[in-house]
Amino acid sequence: MNSILEERTINLRDLFAEIVQKLAIIILVAALCAVIFPTYKYVRDLKNTNIVTELTDEEKQQVETYLSKQSAYENMEEYVDKSDFMKLNPYNTVQEIITYRVDGIDSTADVNGIVKVFKDWINGGGIEAIDNDLISCDNSITKKYVITENEVNVFTVTIWAAETSEIVEMKQNAESGIEEFAAKLQDTYNFNLTKTNEVKSNIYSTEVESRQQSVMTNLNTVKTELDSLYGSFTDSQKNAIKSDTDEKQQEVSVKFSIKYILAGMILAIICSIAIIIIIYAIKGKLISNDAIWEELNIINYGKVITKTKGGIFRNLADKIRKINKTDSIELIAAKIMLNVEAGNVLIFSGKVDDKLGKLFIDAIKKVADKNVHVKILDGEMNDVEFMKNKVENYKVVLLTHPYNDSVVDIVKDVLERKNYHIDVIGNVEVI
Repeated sequence: MNSILEERTINLRDLFAEIVQKLAIIILVAALCAVIFPTYKYVRDLKNTNIVTELTDEEKQQVETYLSKQSAYENMEEYVDKSDFMKLNPYNTVQEIITYRVDGIDSTADVNGIVKVFKDWINGGGIEAIDNDLISCDNSITKKYVITENEVNVFTVTIWAAETSEIVEMKQNAESGIEEFAAKLQDTYNFNLTKTNEVKSNIYSTEVESRQQSVMTNLNTVKTELDSLYGSFTDSQKNAIKSDTDEKQQEVSVKFSIKYILAGMILAIICSIAIIIIIYAIKGKLISNDAIWEELNIINYGKVITKTKGGIFRNLADKIRKINKTDSIELIAAKIMLNVEAGNVLIFSGKVDDKLGKLFIDAIKKVADKNVHVKILDGEMNDVEFMKNKVENYKVVLLTHPYNDSVVDIVKDVLERKNYHIDVIGNVEVI
């Protein structure tokens, strides 16, 4: 007998019906959360707007400055983490140096100006537009392509990479880019461009090291400035920063958010269903009723529906449970009388109203062909106390509510009666 208390067999159909039956509550909770969530967002945004409004012009400017520096700091951090230049190892850098000479075709050619145009174009990211493997800052020191001036009509392109295989492709992209740019310039200027030298080597690059250190120094400097500035702020300024750390402080748009409405509804539905399942499990209802009566060796005579009208969700739940008809009380009474002898006292024990109790009494009297006394008790422990003294003639039929009563309570009730040799012959489900 105790095994039925220790085991729980999930009846998915009944569990689903239980959720459907509670749909009205779920919808109500979802509607409440759909109002509460966006209202919270609205109040929070309104508070943030008030925070900004309460600041003086000077305090607002300080907050603007802080947010601007914070944005710059985040961009620098991203550059340090992702750029190819910052990943270079200064102690083992592959370096390619390509030297070009600009020769004027006639005396009208401004060789110095042409060289400057090449420098500005390369340092401005012209080659990187072709070879797009580097994330760079606004500062030319972070470029992988750097110009070093040797003579008036000569410029040098220096390329750094971590691997030899990388430098080969980068060199090809650089040369083709420079040649294409030179062809465009020759439509305006009379000059020839000649590649005079190229040198590839693995080196310890003090220049790479110096520029990487410079980037890190700038990063740390900005971080120190941010910490110092934040430490000098008032609580109102700090709250203003917390309300908007991803963009420069602007007036907050105060409105109800559809996103928060949907989030509130979805979260409410999930939590409501979870709570229903937990309560269902705690009450011990996750087991089929047939398993209860089979384990307890009790006949289940049938079911009667007491609620002629139920809500739309209750009716839908009954359909899921396949409760689409009831056994007549007369038929149930006839089945019961097969297990009752003349002179017995037949007791219906359960929580039922007077109307249903009278129907059972009348039905038994109608079908009984022997002398049987019928009594209705309310199913509490005083039933047991009442029946202790006259157990020899008592036949008990339980009236249980399968979608409300706890399995644990039903089993304990039956075992309590059997401990006093009270003959529980069967059960009728009251729905």
